[in-house]
Amino acid sequence: MVREFWLRFRRNRAAVFGVLTLAALSLFSLFAIAFSRYGPFELAADPFKPPSLQHPFGTDDLGRDIFVQSAYGLAITLMVGAATAVLGGLIGIIVGSVSGYFRGALANATTAIIEIFQSLPLFFLVLVIISFFGSSITNTILALGLTLWASTARIQRGQVMTVKNLTFVEMSKLVGEKEYNILIREILPNSVQPSIVNIAYTASIAIVVESGLAFLGLGDPRMMSLGFIIGNARLFFFQAWWMGLLPGILLFLTILSLNLVSDGLNEVLNPRRS
Repeated sequence: MVREFWLRFRRNRAAVFGVLTLAALSLFSLFAIAFSRYGPFELAADPFKPPSLQHPFGTDDLGRDIFVQSAYGLAITLMVGAATAVLGGLIGIIVGSVSGYFRGALANATTAIIEIFQSLPLFFLVLVIISFFGSSITNTILALGLTLWASTARIQRGQVMTVKNLTFVEMSKLVGEKEYNILIREILPNSVQPSIVNIAYTASIAIVVESGLAFLGLGDPRMMSLGFIIGNARLFFFQAWWMGLLPGILLFLTILSLNLVSDGLNEVLNPRRS
């Protein structure tokens, strides 16, 4: 099954490029942090020092090494995207499956919750949560995960409503299989593929929102973030153009790669496009 998946996935060259780029970004961040002489907040040289052999992407307004900052910021960006995707994906799949399979008050309540969350403005909802509970990386991930699950839940609900009417599900009911066993063993494995595609897309949205918060100065002040670096660099664009160059490229490549991977997964996992 894994071999068949890879054979189909690799036909999409853009998606393969996305996977390789994400792997390269992860390795860059890992090795840059492991072998760095400085921390992301440590002063490494004089302020506004242009790119050189010692500091490949120069220093910022305080003399911090932008190369090192970017490596740490990329690690935070990837962690936020992955953690949010997992948290929001799990919530979305569970809520969507319950809403799509069961009937009555439970289904109506979960459907109403999905619709309410889908109608709320995402960025401002996360902004309110962060403002209320504090700007830590944990709170940011929780806020994103608890707000980005609705689209996955809507997709999962539609898939479950389709699969539950198929013959093999009806046969399971006739032999006396319990409802929750049918949902977990029979319906979920045959309905979750489009939700997985959306989870990959959710990771890119989470990164955009987290970067936007950090850009505005609302990120975790104890963590270096690509959004924070870019936000700080905009103040000195004409004086030190290099300050936002590397973090901007890394952020762009990360979001682009996740979207390319999402498109590749859609071609492989979405039954309507198989």
